[in-house]
Amino acid sequence: MSEFFQICFSFPTVAYTTMLGIVCLYWVVVIVSGGAGIDALDLQLGAVEGGADAAGGALSHVFAAMGFDIVPFPITLSIVTLSGWASSFFGTLYLSSWMGAGVLSAITMLVVSLGVAFVAGTILMQPLRPLFRTYDESGGDAMVGEVCTIRSSSVDSEHGRARFQDEVRDSILSVRCADDNSLKRGSKALIIGYDEDDNTYRVEPYEDVIGG
Repeated sequence: MSEFFQICFSFPTVAYTTMLGIVCLYWVVVIVSGGAGIDALDLQLGAVEGGADAAGGALSHVFAAMGFDIVPFPITLSIVTLSGWASSFFGTLYLSSWMGAGVLSAITMLVVSLGVAFVAGTILMQPLRPLFRTYDESGGDAMVGEVCTIRSSSVDSEHGRARFQDEVRDSILSVRCADDNSLKRGSKALIIGYDEDDNTYRVEPYEDVIGG
């Protein structure tokens, strides 16, 4: 048991242990909050991604590029963190005698575990993706002219997500916009077009369209 805690709180596993503690605390809050837990998932890029926003949204772009933007960010982060923790822990447990001790070995283990975490996350995410896709028979061109709320930290020509709600629908949409725009999480956007080939919607900032 002492070896377990020693690995958990030694570098590089301690980085994952810290993140795992934050993730567990988040889910405890979600569970305790009851019905509000579902709404909490809507903060797809919430407080954790706020750090990525400060760095230019790099983290959100990485997750989107790997196809993680379909599944809510808290679930994505949980899977990747747990995968990273497991690979770092068991890698340290079984390979430390072969790799030896030292800063270089620890950094190597961190890099390897990060790679394993994202590869494992990509694989584990695939069965979940259909669960979070929204198929709406009244979507497509019928959505043009509607107003939606941005859910991702930003929207550009390659990625972006938004939520559309009315009396009968609650849809999650993949949206696109020119790179130079003011859209961010919580912004209102006007749907101006639909691309059937990749099932994405072209949007513009609502204030810009109305103001124009």
